[in-house]
Amino acid sequence: MKKNNKNSIQQFIQRNKKVLISGKSQFSPVDKHYYISTEVFHQKTILFCSWHPRKFQGYYSTRNSLNFLVEQKGYLTTREISHQNVNVMYNKNPLESLEITSIDFNLNGTLISTTFYNGLFIVWTETGIPLIKFFFIKGVILESKWCENSRNIALAYLSGEIKIWSTWYSQTLLLILPHRNLLISLNWKKPEHLIAFSKEKILSNLDLSSKKIILFRGHDTQINDSVYLPTRELVGSCSDDLTIKLWFISRRFKLLMTFKGHEKEVLAIAFKPAYFEKKGDFKKIFLASGSLDFSLRIWDLNSKTCVKFIRIEGPVFSIEWALFADSIMLGSSGKVFRITFNNEKVIYKEMNGNYGIFSLNSHSMITKYLGFSFKKIFLI
Repeated sequence: MKKNNKNSIQQFIQRNKKVLISGKSQFSPVDKHYYISTEVFHQKTILFCSWHPRKFQGYYSTRNSLNFLVEQKGYLTTREISHQNVNVMYNKNPLESLEITSIDFNLNGTLISTTFYNGLFIVWTETGIPLIKFFFIKGVILESKWCENSRNIALAYLSGEIKIWSTWYSQTLLLILPHRNLLISLNWKKPEHLIAFSKEKILSNLDLSSKKIILFRGHDTQINDSVYLPTRELVGSCSDDLTIKLWFISRRFKLLMTFKGHEKEVLAIAFKPAYFEKKGDFKKIFLASGSLDFSLRIWDLNSKTCVKFIRIEGPVFSIEWALFADSIMLGSSGKVFRITFNNEKVIYKEMNGNYGIFSLNSHSMITKYLGFSFKKIFLI
């Protein structure tokens, strides 16, 4: 295995050798557990980023390209996947728009789905070969989510529609319109259950087997973020109404508690990783929240109180718990902070400019983070 040091993705993208290599990191490591890599700058805005499920490889998109990112000996190397492999002909006219809105992997990462702003949907192999290409005239596709058994994919549209697409039969199984506004979150609860949140305060629980939809108003103003804890069937949501709400989901939504304390809009929330808790121990579940009021709060779900309050030098745009749940990484205006339970606050990354760090994704197996800010993408 050591002799074959090139993976399938790297072999594929060598067809188009557009390589951008950043210089060595100008920041020294803060401690032995983290290494700070240099960011890569792009001319166009970065839209999203994601890890491969079982490899140390990052993916991200700009307004017109899908890119592959890897770190090697202190360097960040990014390569653009060839345009000709996603260019599809319909009615003898090429779809020139490559504004990729999302990328998602099946459970083991062998299949990749990408959605485009122009309604294009592509499923391709891990080696980068397109398997299925469809162009839906319904409009903009915002997100695709693989079911855990890799049979079905849920597609979320800008109009609020949700389409269930079968990978086995290569056709649409069900078209649902639970929302008429922008969706902010779409998650599979079970192979036959979907949970969706829209900007306009609406939550929905979709039972695909019985074709039942439960809709209700969750907040007074728009919802900014939602998280799902599958081991406890808990869903958290935060809103511009300065509240954080915790829901229990079985057959329908049940409001468990409401957290109040932030003085401005709550932008991001994150559960403490559940796989480090004892089964049935409700006392060890924590929820972190970040707001425009320049603060991070940690809530204890057992006592229903705020157990930690930490002031941040800027608004909190993104939150991610560390792999072993011993600290929290958060993105603010041009900075990434690490917060420990001893109230220790360390700046891990300081970027040029005060652009918000809108995403921080932790790897599922190692202590690494992938994030982006406007036109820069970086590893920690």
